[in-house]
Amino acid sequence: MRRCEVPDWRPTRNPTTHVSPRVADGSVAEPGSAPGIHSHDRSSPDYFSHDISAHAISSHAMSSPDISTRKEIETQLQLTGERFAMAAEAAGIGVWELDIGRGTLTWDQQMFRLYGVAPRPGPQPYALWTDHLHPDGRVRAESEVAEAIRGEREFDTEFRIVRPDGEVRHLKAAARVQRDADGRPARMTGVNLDITVRKRSELDLFVPSSLLHTVLESASEVAIIATDPNLNILFFNAGARRLLGYTSEDVVGRTMPILLHDADEVHARGEELSVQLGCEVMGVDVFVHPSTLQGPREWTYLRKDRSRVSVSLVVTAMRADNGELFGYLGVARDITRPSRPALPRASFWPI
Repeated sequence: MRRCEVPDWRPTRNPTTHVSPRVADGSVAEPGSAPGIHSHDRSSPDYFSHDISAHAISSHAMSSPDISTRKEIETQLQLTGERFAMAAEAAGIGVWELDIGRGTLTWDQQMFRLYGVAPRPGPQPYALWTDHLHPDGRVRAESEVAEAIRGEREFDTEFRIVRPDGEVRHLKAAARVQRDADGRPARMTGVNLDITVRKRSELDLFVPSSLLHTVLESASEVAIIATDPNLNILFFNAGARRLLGYTSEDVVGRTMPILLHDADEVHARGEELSVQLGCEVMGVDVFVHPSTLQGPREWTYLRKDRSRVSVSLVVTAMRADNGELFGYLGVARDITRPSRPALPRASFWPI
């Protein structure tokens, strides 16, 4: 079973398929010509005439009560939007919208603050987001957006960004895809929230006491790597440092265990599991799929100097008392070193 490639979801710009979504800052994009989608810019003199003509309503068909009701609904919607904007800003939530047809993003002021970027007016290129993604998680994050647009999954994820000053931050993101009358994806509206403090607290869980830290560190004959639920490395013991040649500063909070593995081997294991389970298993899932946990398996680690080492690896899911997953623990033993030759059998009988 071949691993599915993620196609580029961004279509070639075509004026005949543009939509006119309301963007995150409350403004309205230039109206396009997609059927059933109209501009709702109340500041435009063509607002009512465009809407009325689109529905073939004569100038005498709308009575005063109808107009009053419509204006009341519009006022309530505007108030609701303003309340949401105030609540989002107070909570530190950034709101964004992706115009799928044009491949452009519109951010509110909080989004620019989250990413450490000076505010820019109007729609921005999609690269404004992707260029700030942490290199280790960029492919995964972009793939999740593409899968959401294709309707294969909800977009609800976490990822890291690198701000212009070099600071790494952890963000939580969620979004929904809106589709036009023909079911085609038109826009994607979502939010971002900085969860860096929470991530640092999760890291603290792995060093709660000097005793536990000493025990894990002293296990120098085995490599112990602990991660959060998203497989970001949180702990890298002395055995792992000795075996792989990396320091804790090289990997903790900066990378994922999959990057320490032979990529071809991971891919082959994914294909094997996909056939066995009847569903696609790929990437990091080959290590944490329920069918692969607990039991030991041979893997190839890549050291910092790019040399290879064979290990027997056991991955265990770590859960709180209430069953909530808070990370994974991997324990690897070097199996490349030749076994010690057996000593000659001693004779205890007199000759």
